[in-house]
Amino acid sequence: FLSDLPRRSDLFTSVCQVLSGSQDPPRGGTVYKDRPRIGGPWKTAREWRITEFDPPKQQTHQGKWPRVGTVLLSIFLEPAGQGTLLKLTVDVSYSWYLRPLAWLMLEGLYLRRTAQSNIRRSVAKAKALIEGREEAVV
Repeated sequence: FLSDLPRRSDLFTSVCQVLSGSQDPPRGGTVYKDRPRIGGPWKTAREWRITEFDPPKQQTHQGKWPRVGTVLLSIFLEPAGQGTLLKLTVDVSYSWYLRPLAWLMLEGLYLRRTAQSNIRRSVAKAKALIEGREEAVV
């Protein structure tokens, strides 16, 4: 399910809709677009390219977010005792004109908390999907 591009909005709470994908099944080099859940000028479609793809162990997606900057999303799965450890890392590089605002206000006051909350909810959704529970996890 981590590689199922049309279902990304089922897993990632920050994704509202997947608009397109260039290859099915996805692999390194696959390009797709999605729309984030947040509104305003940031609701424009983001373009992503899968730069590393070693299912089910690792995926890296590099995204371009118009007027915001670039995003690097890494997904790692590894055995952990009787279960599996899921790691999500997100690295945002803001456009030059947003850096001061992002660093002072958005990063400290809003974006960091929102991103951490989104990642926690996405991990909870992944756990529910793995365990066969498809109900919405908030």
